[in-house]
Parts: sequence; C-alpha cells; structure tokens
Amino acid sequence: MIGRITGTVIDQEHQQLLVDVSGVAYEIEVPLTSAYELAKAEGEVVLHTHFVVRDDANLLFGFPIKEERAVFRALLKVHNVGPRLALAVLSGLGIAEMAQAVLAGDHKPFKAIPGVGDRTAKQIVLDLKDKLPELPDVAPADKEGKMPDHVDAKPEADPEKEMAADAEAALLALGYKHKDAAAAVANVLEAADDLEMLLRLALKQLVQK
Repeated sequence: MIGRITGTVIDQEHQQLLVDVSGVAYEIEVPLTSAYELAKAEGEVVLHTHFVVRDDANLLFGFPIKEERAVFRALLKVHNVGPRLALAVLSGLGIAEMAQAVLAGDHKPFKAIPGVGDRTAKQIVLDLKDKLPELPDVAPADKEGKMPDHVDAKPEADPEKEMAADAEAALLALGYKHKDAAAAVANVLEAADDLEMLLRLALKQLVQK
C-alpha cells in the first residue's frame, strides 16, 4: 500500500499530476481544484494517497490533506461509486458542501455531478449520513479557498481569457457540457482572482443549477 507521496510536480493535465520522487515519476489523480495549485507549487508537495489495484490498471489517487482522503474512502463504500466517480464528487463539491448536503438530506448537489444519477445521489446521502460523525471537519482548502501550508504556490497569474479557457477545459474533462461550463465560467470570471478560485466558483454554480 502506498500511503503518502512526497515529490516534485513535473507535469499536470487536468486532474492528473506527474510527481517525481527521487527519479521515479508517479501518475497521481487528484481533485480538480487542487491539481492547478499543486502544479504551481515550488519545491516538494506532500500527497496522502489511496492505491487502487484493478485487472486492467493500477491507479494512485492523492490528496493534499488527510481529511479529503477520508471522505474519498467513505465515498468508495457507497454502492456504484468507484474511485473516479468519488474523485469527481470531491472535485465538484468540497467536503464542507458535502457535509452540509448530507446533514440536510439533500441529494441534488450530488446529482449535479456528471456520472451521478438520482439513485446514486440518494444512496450517497443515505450512506454518508451514518458516517457523518466520523467525517472530518472542513479542510483548510474549503474554508477560504486556500491550499494547506505545505503547498507554496507561485504568485503567477494567467491572463483572463487564458484562465477562462483553462477552467472550461477542466470542466469539460469532468464531463460537463460545453454550454454549461462556458456559462458558469463567464458568470463568475470577474469574481475570481486565480484559476483555483474560478474553478471553485464555477463548480458551485454548476452544482446549484
């Protein structure tokens, strides 16, 4: 079992990071909004990982904080929720929003995630409600839209149009329709200071639609 990875991000494509660890590069799937900040990090990053062994592939999923991994693992116990769908849920909803929806018995935010149908959304709420006391508190990244302290991001800012295009491409990779992704990005573009914030705001628009 691979439980933690410490290394340097050398490449990133949407949710997948290529992390160099002493000359060996690992392909790691991470929540969408974390991916862009981690890709800009200076020096080493730390990812708490979950290793999935399948007949056709070995997959490694990583999270900047342990709490996200705990929620990811809770989602994996829900019927019909595999690792990629669990990652999509975490990308579309922060763990704070997830906890609020589960407490309220509201399955609609989950249903808005591409790949999550009505039945699965209701099952997520039902199954996580029993585990809610075990779920972690709101992660630092969800409180103020900032990454944990060990991620030291460069202060670079993309031009507005390029940032919007990157955000739309990331949303399309998650399975959202081009029309919906473009509209969500356009609605919140002026309120976003960087790509991570733009993605968080756009995703919130999409799940509340």
